[in-house]
Amino acid sequence: TLGQPLHVAIYDVHLDGQPLSPSVCPLYALLDGDSHYSCADEVFWRTDGTVFPVKLSAHVLTDAASREVVISFEDISERKETELRLRESEERTRLLVDSALDAIVTFDSDGLISGWNPQAETIFGWGADQALGQVVSKLILPAYARARFHAGIDQFVAS
Repeated sequence: TLGQPLHVAIYDVHLDGQPLSPSVCPLYALLDGDSHYSCADEVFWRTDGTVFPVKLSAHVLTDAASREVVISFEDISERKETELRLRESEERTRLLVDSALDAIVTFDSDGLISGWNPQAETIFGWGADQALGQVVSKLILPAYARARFHAGIDQFVAS
């Protein structure tokens, strides 16, 4: 699309085919004074009508005689697909944890509770809102077992 106005080459129409006004074209702002535009999650479409996600970055090059815009496009289809698979996996994991018949309690290296499933509420009697952020050993372990528990955590973190 060499030789076409920027708006026509890139943002001429919406996905539904309706014309897109040049006044809302973010790249035209670069010709009016801005020096940079970027969008990490733009959607473009090919001449065959298929859409694809794009990371777009545009910079203005100026000299005494002209002001030009250099635009780079990165097809982020693969990254978007990976993000979708990760979200789906996280949802499956959450459903498994929430429906488990056993208490599942997760905590960080400091012993602070970061996960507390419904069965943990049933077994220990603390709601998730009460348990999250608390020190796991103080909340659910008897006093005599706390030092040994923390020694085990320290050893685990060290190794």
